[in-house]
Amino acid sequence: KGDTIPRIDAYYRFNERHRMDFTAFSVDRKGSRSLAVDPPIVIGDEDFAGGTVNSDIKYTLYKLGYAYSFYRSPKVELGLSAGLNITSYDLTFSSDVGNKYESAGFTAPLPMFGLRMGYAITPKWYVNYVAEAFFIDFEDTVRGALLNYELNTEYKLFKNLSIGAGVARLGTSVEVNDDDWKGKVSDSYRGFTVFTTVYF
Repeated sequence: KGDTIPRIDAYYRFNERHRMDFTAFSVDRKGSRSLAVDPPIVIGDEDFAGGTVNSDIKYTLYKLGYAYSFYRSPKVELGLSAGLNITSYDLTFSSDVGNKYESAGFTAPLPMFGLRMGYAITPKWYVNYVAEAFFIDFEDTVRGALLNYELNTEYKLFKNLSIGAGVARLGTSVEVNDDDWKGKVSDSYRGFTVFTTVYF
């Protein structure tokens, strides 16, 4: 199933080597799977032997980062980035008749590190690559990682307006181990991006 996900990206460049970045987007994924469990297991104080389990994973990310361009020429820009992701995870599992077995949530500012590369094919046509990662280890209760890869191309139509398209992959793996819920969720998002950039 394909989903259309709105996303906001903005940056402010202090000078040729220093910039601040902001990103915000939200993903709501629903799925179901039929299981046959023998012997039955206990989920949320209820015996579960089989049937359909529905999952609802809501993931929201706000990113604020700083990037430093350690190499810059008329054609190539290489930079390192670091910042914070304010990440919210909400997990809910239920039976096929709607009974909620378990839910868990987690929100915290998490450190992020990345690498940015840009190449100017022509003065108006650019190619950009971004690789970012952060890792969670919160009080031995929540552990996990997020890896983000983006490759896009952008063409400047006018001085203050560009259009672009690209591909992106976001992979997450989160393990929760507390008194209320124990489990592990792995998920990945792959898709195409289409965007417009306005310069001020």
